Amino acid sequence: MRRLILIIVLSATALAAVSAWTGGGISVLSNTDMPLILSLSGFAIALAAAIFSFVAATQARTARRDMVRLVNSFEMRLKELMSRTNRENAGLAELNALVEKELRGLAELVGERSGDGHVTPSQDTAPAPSRSNVIPHPASLARPAQPRGLDAPLEELLARAVRENMLEVSLQPIISVADSVAVAFDVFAHIERDGASVDVARLAATAAGVGVAEFERALITAAAETSLRKLGIAGERTPLHVPLSRALLDDAATFAATIDMFRVHPGLCRTLVLCFPAEVFASEALQGRLSQLTAASVPLAADGWADAFSPKGAFGQYGIEYLRLSTDRLLEREKPSRSVRPLESILETASDATVTVVATGVSTDEDAVNLIDLGIDLLTGERFSGPRRLKDNDRGPEPRPASGRAGG
Repeated sequence: MRRLILIIVLSATALAAVSAWTGGGISVLSNTDMPLILSLSGFAIALAAAIFSFVAATQARTARRDMVRLVNSFEMRLKELMSRTNRENAGLAELNALVEKELRGLAELVGERSGDGHVTPSQDTAPAPSRSNVIPHPASLARPAQPRGLDAPLEELLARAVRENMLEVSLQPIISVADSVAVAFDVFAHIERDGASVDVARLAATAAGVGVAEFERALITAAAETSLRKLGIAGERTPLHVPLSRALLDDAATFAATIDMFRVHPGLCRTLVLCFPAEVFASEALQGRLSQLTAASVPLAADGWADAFSPKGAFGQYGIEYLRLSTDRLLEREKPSRSVRPLESILETASDATVTVVATGVSTDEDAVNLIDLGIDLLTGERFSGPRRLKDNDRGPEPRPASGRAGG
């Protein structure tokens, strides 16, 4: 544009000069010719200035429109983000309020124990009230601690959900006694049949043609979608523990797809924890696959105990972050074989390796108090809340195509 203005000025000046020259040459210019030349030059300069001002004003208006559009877009995005965050925080706040209320009763029992040396026998507790952001399921259908078989209709529902990408998940809170809040969630496959809800743990075998590895791959994907769509920013504060088995590691194609997902979306390493049975970490045949997960910074948890664990062994080698032990094991109600380490040694080993112990299957006040006395901070089980399916906060009343996968 500056070049155009310069060309206009030079052309006007040249025009004035040629006009004067053709009138008789520069030597015969009279006093009446000079004002004409100056007038034409001034007109050219004024025209150039007007064009420059018009162009500058046009560019300024365009820049202003672009800036207003950018600011409005940013403001709308910010409002959307704040609205979503408020919904997420509201849901977690309600959950944490429930957790705090439940832990308040435990604190009283702990106080009684410290005062007179025993725990007052706990009475049956009423089920936790349902919250606006959850859909409760019947307590009688709560998942068992061990894998179980499904009847044929449930297998068909599960298989169809996996194949059609329609599987839902439900979440069970892992609470911190010290902070009185939910700090993580266990993931389950959620199936509904005839108005009843069933939450499934690990698959024990192939279900209606769907292999265990395929099921677990779908579970990881669903957990990732649930964390992103329903927990959002809060997902990093409350990671999802996804229960898996060696089947996922044995299946080369499924494992490759899984680790690729974490490499392509590294943020999942802050929102998901992959939980394998302790025996998996003790298997030499699976060391390569586990090492790949560690190299990709995928958080890992061990379900149960294996003597392969030690500060210099599997805990350190694979960067295991959580050791999940059943309440019966922690309270020594199980009768382990003589080769298994005593509980004190297990807890000391985990502490030395800075591994967090999670008590699973907590069902009574007395169990919870006894676990607190052992120094266990993270608890999960029916005592606090069963698995619950979160409502979709990102859409209206219209049901979304299920993005969930099976969990357990």
